[in-house]
Amino acid sequence: MKTGKKNHKLSRTRAHRDAMLGNLARQLIIHEEITTTLDKSRALRPFMEKLVTVAIKAGREAVKPETRLAHIRRIDAVLRSRILTNKLVEQIAPRFQDIKGGYLRIVKLWQRQGDAATISLVQFVK
Repeated sequence: MKTGKKNHKLSRTRAHRDAMLGNLARQLIIHEEITTTLDKSRALRPFMEKLVTVAIKAGREAVKPETRLAHIRRIDAVLRSRILTNKLVEQIAPRFQDIKGGYLRIVKLWQRQGDAATISLVQFVK
């Protein structure tokens, strides 16, 4: 019986998994759609949606400057790039101001020839 499975481990250590998800998030922000395996994309979805939620909170004008700075630093710690943080907060997050979740779309494409892994496309909804 499967119970309490919170995250996808992807046969990696926690540090490797966090670095991989951070890199996937960076590429998703740069290109706004990426192609990866289905398991990685399913692990990326909650990771990236939490980042977008924090970016939406940082982009609100009614937020105190200290709180805005804390949100921006939290995003910057994951993305490790001020340019990508600014792009997420100023360009991508305003698209989702009225939506309460479901910022990413995962589309299955094909099965890879060598190991038959399902390849999928991850993109922002709007």
